[in-house]
Amino acid sequence: MDSGNQPLDVEALYRNHQHMVLRRVRRFVDEDVANDLAHEVFERAIKHKEDFGGRSSPVTWLYQITTR
Repeated sequence: MDSGNQPLDVEALYRNHQHMVLRRVRRFVDEDVANDLAHEVFERAIKHKEDFGGRSSPVTWLYQITTR
């Protein structure tokens, strides 16, 4: 992460975009699996938040985690 960037606030991403993540994964799996996968997306975001370099918006970064 560049020193000039603000730290990535994964909690705010969760609060503001959890429904986007859930809608996206629901397109491919049933409800129970979608909830588990959405949870895993945010676990990955927390684990890799230091990798966010600010080259895209945090929402774009989160979307990329969701679709990989």
